[in-house]
Amino acid sequence: KDEEGGAKALLPERTEATLENLRPDDVIMVEGRDFIVAGVGRVAEPQAPYTRECRLDDAGDEASLVVCSGSSWVLYGSPVTVNVSNPPSELLDYKGEVYRMEHRGQLTFAEVTGDLGALPTTKCDYWEYVQPGADRLWLRRQGEQLLVFVGQRLRQHEVTVLPGS
Repeated sequence: KDEEGGAKALLPERTEATLENLRPDDVIMVEGRDFIVAGVGRVAEPQAPYTRECRLDDAGDEASLVVCSGSSWVLYGSPVTVNVSNPPSELLDYKGEVYRMEHRGQLTFAEVTGDLGALPTTKCDYWEYVQPGADRLWLRRQGEQLLVFVGQRLRQHEVTVLPGS
């Protein structure tokens, strides 16, 4: 039972915690920081460029972790405020740096566990912007709500996952 006395959701057993089976309360260690996984959205479309979208929390400091499909990459970044046209343009300026659109489309979340906060929980439009190197900027829109994140593309081996309670 959970702290409020209700039934706790049963999650399937797992032999180890990985980026492909993240759960709320797992710990993500990345770039010298430790985050608690607050929520995980599993992407339904097998052809989508992402498999998981996660909200991370470190004592109120939020971040996003996006697990990329069919590769050894993740996107790791923080929410930011950027003026974005509707629809977003091919090029996006953030703090004097120009990012070029690489992907766009729609995502549907087949399953959401935990608290994704402001992140979309059903269907959303997405855009991913790149710069030479590892810098990335990505957008999520559900209805009128637009979220923007800026960060890095990292190799999965640069991220450590520890199982939560």
